[in-house]
Amino acid sequence: MPTTRHVSFAGPPTARNLAVLCGWGGSKLKSVTKYADFWHRLGWRTVTVEMTVDMTFYPATWTGVADIARTIASECQRHRKQQGPSARVVSHSFSNGGTFMQLALLAENGMHFDGVVYDSAPSLY
Repeated sequence: MPTTRHVSFAGPPTARNLAVLCGWGGSKLKSVTKYADFWHRLGWRTVTVEMTVDMTFYPATWTGVADIARTIASECQRHRKQQGPSARVVSHSFSNGGTFMQLALLAENGMHFDGVVYDSAPSLY
C-alpha cells in the first residue's frame, strides 16, 4: 500500500508479521518512518503513523484520528486474514502520542495486538 496522509505502509509485502508504529506527539511521518527499518530488517511489514500536535492534544473527532485508526485497523485485519492464523500484529508506541493512537486503534471493533512495545511511554500511575 502507498503512503497516505499521516500513514505509511512499507516492508516486505509477503511478510507474515506486521508492526504498527505509532508516532510521538508532534512527530512527522519522515521522523517515525526511520524506526520502521528495524522491523524491516527482522522481515516484518510496517504501518507507520505520525501524530501531529493537533492529533495529540485535540479530541479524535476533531482531527481525524478515529478515521486513521479505522484505516489501520482494517489493514491489520486484512493482513491477519491474508497471512493466516500464525500472523502476528504488534504495536510500537512512542511516547504519549503513540499511546493515544494505540488506544484509538484498540477502540476499533475486533482490533487487538499480539504484543506491544512502549518506547518512552507515559506511566499509568
